[in-house]
Amino acid sequence: MDPITAVSFAASALTFIDVGYKIVTGTLELLQAKAEEWIDELFFGPNDIKKAFTDLITRSTQRGCRFCLFKDSLANPGQLRPYRQFEDTFSDEQRIRLHELARFDIVLAGRQMFEKDRSSQRPQVQACYVDLVDKVADASHGVLSWASLAMRSLLKAIARYDPIDSLKQHLQAITRDLSKLYKRISHVH
Repeated sequence: MDPITAVSFAASALTFIDVGYKIVTGTLELLQAKAEEWIDELFFGPNDIKKAFTDLITRSTQRGCRFCLFKDSLANPGQLRPYRQFEDTFSDEQRIRLHELARFDIVLAGRQMFEKDRSSQRPQVQACYVDLVDKVADASHGVLSWASLAMRSLLKAIARYDPIDSLKQHLQAITRDLSKLYKRISHVH
């Protein structure tokens, strides 16, 4: 085979391989996308979900079993989104309030943040930081990320030597919107 024909043949072969590869990978991507839709259609339609919950409730009570259902009701601290059907279905005694369970972790983490921070070692801060941490835990309604950002905001105020008696007002002024709070904390120097 002469060199020009060989180069032409090689170029055609590479083009064929490249086009073939694109067709195969494109087909695989399409099949994967469709498979996810098919799975949703096959197993997670509204009637299937309703049937699954009905079966779960029926079988668990027959065997003396219990199950736990989590419902997110907080967009940001203090902005409750009640779901009446949930509240009407499950009595108050059957509910676990995660925000109440998270309070201990928030207090523990907050105290550790203050105890590790150099600027909070001043006697005036030592005298009030436990109360500040408790106020953050109460205001957080169990939202750990908000509590962490609020603690950081208080620590920055302490590092700036803001008056100790102004820290409670500082806490009350902290926005409950997580994205706004994060932007504010990350841009304050």
